[in-house]
Amino acid sequence: MRGVIIWHCKTTERAVVWCDDSGELAYAGGEQSWANPGTRVAIGDYVAFELQPFSAARSCKNMRLIEHGMAPELAGILKNMKTGPVAATARNDAPVHAPRPAARQLYAVPA
Repeated sequence: MRGVIIWHCKTTERAVVWCDDSGELAYAGGEQSWANPGTRVAIGDYVAFELQPFSAARSCKNMRLIEHGMAPELAGILKNMKTGPVAATARNDAPVHAPRPAARQLYAVPA
């Protein structure tokens, strides 16, 4: 998986990552999460990582830097967003995830 660092602690090497699948945030728990401990990273850096299996939260392992400073403004944008989910709409102003009408029956069901 890949994502952008939106919070980082230089002392503990912990980080929070906004994932490219727009799912839950991922967490790097310290230098054991990094492929090369001591890699210098900052907020806005683009990283690749594997998710720890069987973890309650999305925990990173084998994390590595791809590009410095790819999206330094992302953390601020996320911080200033309205809280709560935002419904997306299609071009015809219908909700993207609107319930579909019932499928028509294509064959007879025996009674």
